[in-house]
Amino acid sequence: MACCRRPRTAAWALVLVLAPFEAQAHLANLRFGDFYGGLLHPLTTPAQALALIALALLLGQQGPSRARWALPMLPPALVVGALAPWLLATTHPGCKLVWIDALALMIPALLVVLAVRLPILVPVLVAVFIGLVIGRANGMEFALLPRDEPLVATGIASPMPPIEASSVGLDADAWLFIAGTTTAGLVSVALIAAAVVDLGGRWSWIAIAVRALGSWIAAIGLMLATLSNQL
Repeated sequence: MACCRRPRTAAWALVLVLAPFEAQAHLANLRFGDFYGGLLHPLTTPAQALALIALALLLGQQGPSRARWALPMLPPALVVGALAPWLLATTHPGCKLVWIDALALMIPALLVVLAVRLPILVPVLVAVFIGLVIGRANGMEFALLPRDEPLVATGIASPMPPIEASSVGLDADAWLFIAGTTTAGLVSVALIAAAVVDLGGRWSWIAIAVRALGSWIAAIGLMLATLSNQL
């Protein structure tokens, strides 16, 4: 019985890590520069990384013909999502939108588990949805970030209160951060999807492994959605 409880406990522990109970700016990797901060953030945030992996698995599973339509839609969706604080003139973190993050995990992961041939429009819409969700999360964090955060991270300067994005406007730093986020999303999804296609053509068990990984991501998304009702 104890050995059966360990995977369940580990899964719930991961969900607790993924759940954003309180929106806080934690872009310490901006010490490398705004572009590299945007590049690293979606890859080092578990919920966002899993959503990108789930999308990549879906595109790889659907094959190059459908991936070629869906993949180009991801970068513009990431950019539009990241611009949300400025387009909507708000930096409200939206702490109660955890269920949207859960859907970004569950939708592509469940489609991977089903392993059915989808209409071309479905992967395109999934890529747009995930791009908007991840882009918004990154743009909101950057908008809420104190302007002297790189110096604060090194202990040179004292923290300053966040500046409202609507009052600052888009500057070069914001565009560099958005460019980094967009690059990370596009490159990571393209590489993983290509690996799924290539390896799936060599070994038949890759298809089973892809569905198994999709089921784990879907389970994490389901637990995250359940947890969001308690926030």
